Amino acid sequence: MVADIESMFHQVYVAPHDRDCLRFLWWPGGDILKDPVIYRMKVHLFGATSSPSCAAFCLRRVAKDFAAEFEPVIASTVEHSFYVDDLLASVPDVENAKILINALCSILSKAGFRLTKWLSNCPEVLQHFPQDELSDPRQSYSFSDVQENVLRFQWNVREDQFYFLVKLPMKPRTRRGLPTANSLFDPLGFVTPVVLEARCIYRTLCQQEIEWDEPMLERELRKWEMWLASLLQLQHVAITRCLGLSSYSDMQQCQLQCFAHASITAYGAVCFLRSVDNENNIFCSFIMSKSHLAPQDEVSVPRLELMAAVLAVKLDTAVKK
Repeated sequence: MVADIESMFHQVYVAPHDRDCLRFLWWPGGDILKDPVIYRMKVHLFGATSSPSCAAFCLRRVAKDFAAEFEPVIASTVEHSFYVDDLLASVPDVENAKILINALCSILSKAGFRLTKWLSNCPEVLQHFPQDELSDPRQSYSFSDVQENVLRFQWNVREDQFYFLVKLPMKPRTRRGLPTANSLFDPLGFVTPVVLEARCIYRTLCQQEIEWDEPMLERELRKWEMWLASLLQLQHVAITRCLGLSSYSDMQQCQLQCFAHASITAYGAVCFLRSVDNENNIFCSFIMSKSHLAPQDEVSVPRLELMAAVLAVKLDTAVKK
């Protein structure tokens, strides 16, 4: 399930002694020939650097102040399942979903927060809301082809899969323009090999001591053009959101498997979940990956393999946590 806190920043008051930092001028009636009136914002505003952290603090404070009135899972969801104002929660069945939704709406309303723009991969959950409370009220509850932007991923609700929507800004083919690769938001490392290639090209330019706005050499330019062209293939990559653990009682074995590897160019690690059900069917799900370029100073391959192994251990620890 995903949802959004309506006008989250505007629900959080600014301490009176800090309001002078949010002064602004206002011309009554839009007439700039008149003397402007000075106002101060009493609530946090969109665009201020401080707003996300202040609002997130208040959201966590809600979980702390009212935790005793609800089940522990409710406060835990408020603390761990929000990215600023976006809720991303997962439950095993419809009944648990309805209980969680009602409790979340109740606990957040105590602090003036209101959850709206709901979306779920289960039509029965969506029927719990009025049409105008859904992410897109024009969509029917069947959501035959609903695609939702979730933290800059495309989530196909019906297939319950993540897709990539690649729209890199057009930048000059110079060293200054190459960091456009950073526009690929990929916190779980779904496309680590793709991003790694761009970082290798960028490092080569840095080693050649090319100026920021100097054109690339033909060899690097050809590699960069080929990389940009290959990004179109990402739209055909689909990552299943669910890890396959629909029911623990159906699983006879579950393993977290991490792999590490290194070369003279880079090293990395990837983590999979391997589960076996009672009928001996095996399910393997991608969880997370990470990579780094090899140090510029010459390092032996065995040492790089050890660095990859350390990275795998850190990845394992992070995933378990």
